[in-house]
Amino acid sequence: MTRCLIGSVLGFFFGATSLLAQPAPAELHWLVIALPLVHELPGSGARPGFLDRLLNEVIIPGLPGYKHSIEVLPFERRNRMLAEDELACVPGLLRTPDREGRWRYAAAPVVTMLASGIYALKDGAAKFKAYEDANGAIELGRLLEDRQLTLGAALGRSNGPVVDALLAKAGASRVSIAAGPQPVLTLGRMLIARRFDGMLGQPYEIAAVAKTLNMPEDRFRFWPISEQPPLQSIYIACHRGQQGETRLADIERLFTRNPRARDAAQGFYESSLSTKDLAKLHKLMGRR
Repeated sequence: MTRCLIGSVLGFFFGATSLLAQPAPAELHWLVIALPLVHELPGSGARPGFLDRLLNEVIIPGLPGYKHSIEVLPFERRNRMLAEDELACVPGLLRTPDREGRWRYAAAPVVTMLASGIYALKDGAAKFKAYEDANGAIELGRLLEDRQLTLGAALGRSNGPVVDALLAKAGASRVSIAAGPQPVLTLGRMLIARRFDGMLGQPYEIAAVAKTLNMPEDRFRFWPISEQPPLQSIYIACHRGQQGETRLADIERLFTRNPRARDAAQGFYESSLSTKDLAKLHKLMGRR
């Protein structure tokens, strides 16, 4: 009887220990930036951004085997974390030669978008006239030679490989850098305060900046940059180590199993565009 009871107790103990020893789900740390229409901060009252929707409607439900977390960071800190955190991935990142050796990118882009450009206040737009090409785009290389003009940019943000190279060549004296948790809004405030003449950003961003700062959108002017292609693609990227490779492979399998996932991601981005920008995007992509 005693032996039976002890056996029962030991059986229960080892069974419970076995249950407790079940491995915890693998973690996946998503790194995002607080950008208008891309990732909106909780409590902001804004609709989810297009990368919010990609994560919450496609990727996270499609990878239930992972314990997902989302961390909001400035650009520069996101870049460092993606290099340091073996469990980290980013849902949308420009691919540039400088970044190729630092992180592991998905083979196919997740979203194709209009390229970044330059914003200025309309009452200061005349300063840029001399640098417009025949199509109304700004020749950034020539503009950066003008010692009287300065631009604002977000620390750690890529605006595309061509623009990044031109800015690096021009040097820090030509560009004012904004950091912090909401760099695009910071740049917008600095532009309005005349801290510089123009700012680098995506076409869709200024509408959200104007709304947040209680300004009419038509007070701003946007130009594409003539030296760079009119379209850019963003990719999912993960840490370069073995853990990152495993997570990226699982993410890519998700998109392979569900071909509509990539269409959904593109649709999330396109739903954030104005009618004018959407028509421009479709024309450049050869769609009607």
